[in-house]
Amino acid sequence: MASLSLEGVSRRFGPTTAVDRVSLEVADGSFVALLGPSGCGKTTLLRLIAGFEAADDGLIRIGGDDVTGLAPEARDLGMVFQSYALWPHMTVAENVGFAKALWTLPKAEAAARVGAALDLVGLADYGRRRPAELSGGQRQRVALARCFAKRPRVVLLDEPLANLDAHLREAMLVEFRRFHRETAATFVYVTHDQAEAMSLADRIAVMNGGRLEQVAAPERLYAEPATAMVARFVGAGQLVPVTVAGSVGPGRLAADLWGCRVELRGDDVTGPATGCLRPRDLALADGPDAIPARLAFSTYQGGFWHLELVPEADASQRLRLESDRPPPAPGSRLGLAVRDGWVLPGR
Repeated sequence: MASLSLEGVSRRFGPTTAVDRVSLEVADGSFVALLGPSGCGKTTLLRLIAGFEAADDGLIRIGGDDVTGLAPEARDLGMVFQSYALWPHMTVAENVGFAKALWTLPKAEAAARVGAALDLVGLADYGRRRPAELSGGQRQRVALARCFAKRPRVVLLDEPLANLDAHLREAMLVEFRRFHRETAATFVYVTHDQAEAMSLADRIAVMNGGRLEQVAAPERLYAEPATAMVARFVGAGQLVPVTVAGSVGPGRLAADLWGCRVELRGDDVTGPATGCLRPRDLALADGPDAIPARLAFSTYQGGFWHLELVPEADASQRLRLESDRPPPAPGSRLGLAVRDGWVLPGR
């Protein structure tokens, strides 16, 4: 396996810059997810790493080797596509053995690699079947086995669970974690689904408009978003205007929110700023310190109610939270307490 390094990588299509000066370090054996909305450049970046697209600027290194100008087959990578890309007329074993890296091996060694790869993905007894005889999850495992059989330096995965239903996706998340643990391979995984990225990755690289917004461990990305885009995209963050008075302890700030004093997490910020409030940071409350709001609507979602409230001090805002008790009628006046939150770093 090997590390991956991108330095100032760009790709332009006419007047459109799909990938804009991206620099990223992926450690040997790590699992990095490229996360972002549709059209953010994440798949183009993966194709640049694979060699399916040529970079207009920058360098791409795998294991310290400059592969920027090399053809895909010369980069020693494994690719798993959203569409599985299996040959329908071949058996499962033949599909796995079709990896080019196996073509020059003695037949016995190639067969041993195919068998080991199928065993890894739990399909040791399926070698003689054809793709049409398999479920969607099993076909995805065949695609993974073909990738692992060639023993690539880096494994690239382009939204591999997008074609599976919710139940199969959940099962495959468990399997992907196992595959990564057992192979110790370097994984780069493209997805627009933050739950997938959070479940799988050691680090998440959030992309927007062709650029990297933030690269961090899942826990930090959720708790301490660096930009407004990351705050909104990850964890349904709600941005509110605050005025920070000062520190009240390590990593804790006193702030004014619509005339009410709140405490938020943050560092080295004073004056006007932007706070990020997750639904879980808010709760219904009574008393003089509560933020007055009106209930816009509520929906029951199995075990809890999803509420959307409008602060009386700012009718343009909508604050979402969850409650375990039945809400009153829409339009009712309620109080809000801020239990936690994050002040975005100044820029």
